[in-house]
Amino acid sequence: MSLGLTPRQADLLRIIRVYIDKHGYSPSYAELASAMNVHSLGNIHQKVVALQERGHISYIPGRKRSITLL
Repeated sequence: MSLGLTPRQADLLRIIRVYIDKHGYSPSYAELASAMNVHSLGNIHQKVVALQERGHISYIPGRKRSITLL
């Protein structure tokens, strides 16, 4: 587990890293939800915000595929 992250947040960060490495751009919230086997995009958004607050990623609200790793 990454320091300061819940296990689910750490999973999401790993999924984002793998996706960007494979595709060269960030995943959509729908793709993240599917990868984490959740149905709520709001749940994904909360985790993305938490990752940003902890300094692991940045993103532009309202812009698709704007997640970048820090």
